[in-house]
Amino acid sequence: MESRIPRQVAALAAVALAGSAWAVKVPTQDDFSTPGLNRALWIESEQGRFVQAKQLRLGRFTYGGAASDSGLVADTFNEPLIDTTAPKSMGADITVVDVKTDETCAANPFNTNARVRLIAAYFNQRPGGPVPGDRTGDVLAQIRLGRLSDTTLPAGQVDVQGILSTCSNADCSASTAIGVVNFAPVALGTKVISRVDWAKKAKTFDFTANGVTQTVSYTGSSATPPVLGFVQPSIRNEVANCLSTPKVKAGIVADFDNVRFSY
Repeated sequence: MESRIPRQVAALAAVALAGSAWAVKVPTQDDFSTPGLNRALWIESEQGRFVQAKQLRLGRFTYGGAASDSGLVADTFNEPLIDTTAPKSMGADITVVDVKTDETCAANPFNTNARVRLIAAYFNQRPGGPVPGDRTGDVLAQIRLGRLSDTTLPAGQVDVQGILSTCSNADCSASTAIGVVNFAPVALGTKVISRVDWAKKAKTFDFTANGVTQTVSYTGSSATPPVLGFVQPSIRNEVANCLSTPKVKAGIVADFDNVRFSY
């Protein structure tokens, strides 16, 4: 007659086998005791987008590529508005709380940079008219805070700029400046009350930072909508590729408060 193992005995045997598996030591790969993620272990770097202390916090750090000593990794991290209409005026109180652009690649001359911005697409000026799916000719306005890897600014400071530019390729990864205005740099943790005003009839954009206003003019028509309309707080990192290890890392963290738009 076939013997049967009581259910209680079988259950105890299963528990014993499971316990023996846990008895095998598994090495710890990352206990997260060092600042930031281990770039030799993880594919992505730190990022976050959330509301904290009644402010929108955006933060993203980016790695350059490790397959060559030329070119860069360009990376954006946004919080787009549902309404993509080009605003007559837009503004926000922007405070950079952390920025990292101190790593470079000796073999790659590209200038790593990280910046946070309030940016919108306004109209298209492509000769012959826009092409669906191709952003060439889209005109963008932004006010931004950031830092370059070769900056002469003291540590802990960021540049403040207003920029009007035109997308020069299909995905707008490259652009040509129509005009750039520079404001006084600010220290980390300093609130910049920013504003961009579009005067359509006058063909100007006024950029304001902490009460100081500078103007950029443009020529040509603004009657054609952009191929890709958007309005958004945004982060843009451009990080040099490098064959040497570890991979080059750059990024920025900023708070947005009192985001304002009018149409």
